[in-house]
Amino acid sequence: MLTTTPKHIQFCQELVDKMDVMLQEISVTSEDMEISFQNSPQKSRLVLTTSLEGLRACRENILKKQIILQWLMEKFQHRSDLNDAIPEALLAFESLVHGENARAERIMDDYFDS
Repeated sequence: MLTTTPKHIQFCQELVDKMDVMLQEISVTSEDMEISFQNSPQKSRLVLTTSLEGLRACRENILKKQIILQWLMEKFQHRSDLNDAIPEALLAFESLVHGENARAERIMDDYFDS
């Protein structure tokens, strides 16, 4: 079972803050997103939800971005060197947002294999 720590939560918030800057053109902000950790006997997993206002403000592709962010958070919460992961997470996120899935996977694979 995974455990979530204040370090994981701080990492997630810092990453979301940096993603806010990247996503300003579609008006996605941390006020539109709620981050929480869901603990179950099997595992802990990050749950990201968007408010109805956030969905209205963003209209297109918000669900894709939500899924991408959740996937990145779940991947990176396993790392101990979380602050070092932020630039890599942002690169992978930017690639996915622009539909460059293969590039994003390479970034993630290279980072986790190192």
